Amino acid sequence: MAKGSSSAEVDSFGLRVWRGEVVMMNEAHRHHELEFNFVFQGSMTYLFGGRSLTVQAGQFVLLWGALPHRLIAREEKTCEEKTVCGWLTLPLGTFLQFDLPDTLTQRVLQGTPVLVNLLPIDHALYERWLEDWQSEDEERLALLERELNVWLERLALNLSKQPIKNIKKRHDSKAARLAKFLSEHYQEPLQIRDVANRANLNESYAATLFKTTFSMTILDYLTQHRIAHAQRLLVTTNRSVLEIAFDAGFGSSSQFYSSFVKACGQTPLAYRKRVRS
Repeated sequence: MAKGSSSAEVDSFGLRVWRGEVVMMNEAHRHHELEFNFVFQGSMTYLFGGRSLTVQAGQFVLLWGALPHRLIAREEKTCEEKTVCGWLTLPLGTFLQFDLPDTLTQRVLQGTPVLVNLLPIDHALYERWLEDWQSEDEERLALLERELNVWLERLALNLSKQPIKNIKKRHDSKAARLAKFLSEHYQEPLQIRDVANRANLNESYAATLFKTTFSMTILDYLTQHRIAHAQRLLVTTNRSVLEIAFDAGFGSSSQFYSSFVKACGQTPLAYRKRVRS
């Protein structure tokens, strides 16, 4: 995404579709939605989850905006040929309502972006979505969401046939290892020392390195994954709040409630009711 606030804050865009020239970002940012990037011209490179991700013209990437990300490079063949991208943001609650296969949902919410080549029909669909959003017509916006649902179902179906491309290790591999370990083990009872030991670092240095790299603490990053896991289960299952809290990795119901309300602005049951309705 071209612009945003510091990743210490979390932006909210809702359902939004727009297109324009890619602008460099001075710092990482975060937002509540899933982010769709369609690169029509040039190329751009994101720093996301401790790794760099390059998206070329004719490619699309889906990522979870709640994790800090930053545009760090763009490639333009001439001064006249700017990098042009189409962006679409989709609220997490809507994405979870689609009830997509775990091969897509868990992959994205665990911090793994999905990068695929665009088909000619995808370009046409994006232009229609842009027109629908600009119309501000409720019926057309509802059609946009339904088309996104089907489009993502097709993406999930083909996911195993489309391996992730152009994802490289970040220069600071220690920070990347910390983020990767958190993304893979957030359901477990973790202490900072557990995470630091994984990268062969002392606790203080690990905490400082992580905050410097991602502009958020290890605990905030860990909690973000756990909240997303809980949100998915609240929307897609009828399991009790207590079951969901422990499944997501929280040590107590009180810890879960306070973290959830802080992140989502409402209780877990209120969130379930609102999203399902």
